[in-house]
Amino acid sequence: MTPEDTVNPGGFSGYTAQYTYAKFFNLYLDPKEEHSYMIRKLAYLDAVRFAIRRYLGILQQYPSKKVME
Repeated sequence: MTPEDTVNPGGFSGYTAQYTYAKFFNLYLDPKEEHSYMIRKLAYLDAVRFAIRRYLGILQQYPSKKVME
């Protein structure tokens, strides 16, 4: 198995791997996360990255309140 594989034994097998690219799973059809669908969704990758950067910026602007116990 190499990091370039698009199919990995992830999910419930307990196996974890680090990849240099994003993985995208349809948990409804593939709950064991055996097949990455990211190659079919590359057009959405920039939009998702933009949304994540925007969200992280909002978190910096409005940090979570610390709860005192």
